[in-house]
Amino acid sequence: LEPSASFGPSQSLYPSLPPSTSSAPTASTSPTCQDECNVAIAMNLGDWVQAPYSGMISEANSTLKLTGSSDRIGNMVLSREWFNLQGSTVYFKWKPGGDVGIYAHFNPGICGMFSAYQTSFFTSGWRYADSTLLVSNDWVYTMFSCTEFGECTLRSAKNDYADQGGEIIREDTKAPTVVQQEILQATCVSFSIADPYGGTDQSALLQEVKIVNGTVIEKPTVGVSLYDGEDTIPTLFNIENEGTTSTCLWDIEHNELEGNVIKGIMDGSHVGDCNLSTDIDNVRGVSFSMKTVVEGNIYGLIKMSYSSGYDEDDFFISKGSSSGWKEYWLPTVKSSNGLQWKLSQESGYFDGTESVWLKDVKVWYDET
Repeated sequence: LEPSASFGPSQSLYPSLPPSTSSAPTASTSPTCQDECNVAIAMNLGDWVQAPYSGMISEANSTLKLTGSSDRIGNMVLSREWFNLQGSTVYFKWKPGGDVGIYAHFNPGICGMFSAYQTSFFTSGWRYADSTLLVSNDWVYTMFSCTEFGECTLRSAKNDYADQGGEIIREDTKAPTVVQQEILQATCVSFSIADPYGGTDQSALLQEVKIVNGTVIEKPTVGVSLYDGEDTIPTLFNIENEGTTSTCLWDIEHNELEGNVIKGIMDGSHVGDCNLSTDIDNVRGVSFSMKTVVEGNIYGLIKMSYSSGYDEDDFFISKGSSSGWKEYWLPTVKSSNGLQWKLSQESGYFDGTESVWLKDVKVWYDET
């Protein structure tokens, strides 16, 4: 089936975070492979979740608009549904918004694989590294084609998709890591604008995401709490690269409104990473609520990723503050070494403070 065929709106198996009980409602069976497994993700706010940013996300004329959060602080969304993308092709129709003479970079991607900061596919204003420079606000048609053996070809074109006669403006072939090959079997898709020098005057527009030969996968139904308001951080969490209490600290914070939550904080005198991680493996998903605040220079990073030893396996990387608490339910890789929430900064670049709060942390398993 060609990508110009009719695609219906996606139907989310779990449109919001699962309930706090130990077992989620039983989901329907996984969709059968009809119409060559065609899936379209609707451009509705309810079908996406924002990474920890404060920028506006709006919806109009079947298009999502991601506005920069502030000077050099971007924005990012992840699909709520999970997909098996082995042997599939993912199509993105998107374009830059605002003045293309000002620097920003744009990334349609696959969660844990090709998303923000992993490679600067496209930039406006000027090139960075191996980026392709965008000089107009025309639509870009990007395809991710991944074989069952994990190799992915990325082709972007103007006027239409490359397999529909569009003029190719960028083509890359990726050889995913062993972990990333497993990620393809259960992942989400993402879209982001990063490092906008124009701040809130710059944006990225997403009009279409559709998948050929991929399937929506059923989410796990049995949840086990890792943290639910205890007075201390449970011993199953590891604190890595901990410095003095003034540079890198993970502890419990209490307030009357929210009760006990986990708080991580790192100031500008700490160089490197400050991680909270788990060694739990063989799980299918993780859910948690998260809030972030970054004060000072923009080179502090807040990540949520697999503990796999690869820098590329991040769900999201935020340089900014979130607009309050945000709820996430993300797929995991069974063979990874667990999960990590990471505060990170480079030497000489950061002079502020990064803070992250976590609560309602669960891992999810299939019912046996």
